[in-house]
Amino acid sequence: MKKFKISKLEFLKCGGIFDLASKEKEIISLETEAAQNSFWDDPKKAHQTLKKLNSLKDWTNPFNEIFNSFKDLKEFFKEAQKTKDESLINDLAIELDNLEKKLLQLEVKKMLSHELDSSSCFLSINAGAGGTESCDWADILSRMYERYATKKGWKISIIDKVDGDVAGIKSITFKFEGSFSYGYCKSEKGVHRLIRISPFDASKRRHTSFASVDVSPIIDEDIEIEINPSDIRIDTLRASGAGGQHVNVTD
Repeated sequence: MKKFKISKLEFLKCGGIFDLASKEKEIISLETEAAQNSFWDDPKKAHQTLKKLNSLKDWTNPFNEIFNSFKDLKEFFKEAQKTKDESLINDLAIELDNLEKKLLQLEVKKMLSHELDSSSCFLSINAGAGGTESCDWADILSRMYERYATKKGWKISIIDKVDGDVAGIKSITFKFEGSFSYGYCKSEKGVHRLIRISPFDASKRRHTSFASVDVSPIIDEDIEIEINPSDIRIDTLRASGAGGQHVNVTD
């Protein structure tokens, strides 16, 4: 029972970290706005409102689901204590550990606070020096990222792919569409190195292979770019010397 008490304190503490009360008030306000008959009079504004609403619910829904499950587990635990059912108590403890892992994932998500972290992203992999061995290393990385994205529940699209001459791939570009996919992937940017006994070397020598990974956010297409007129410079040039076709008299 002590573990359940401690966990409840953790849940309540995390609720404050996520500022759920403020988010839920904002959700009510946005849902009221979306219910107005004039909501779709401005499609661009309506799209931005719905996007913000979904972003807020990405925080509140998982936490509420976890907390409700926790309360149910606590009630089951009380009953299990009365009946002294050790098998059920152990099963409930395992379920509690799973809930705490989900809560930890939300805490990690909280750290992704940059304005672009919530965006979808492109992830590109390019094999470096090392020939077939590097192409195989790039293929290993591509499978790893694809499985990670699948586990996260993101939509996966392959934008471009070039196969290696013998094995693996020379390059590949993924499009990961999902909440915070850029935030989770951005730290993968850079050069990745693999040192191993190459399965492509008959002499079983050790090889070092490289593959570069680049991650870029997918920017909202509706973004507005304002250009200050004072930043614009217009130059008018003329050809020097005599020339035909009025080159010296026409701007």
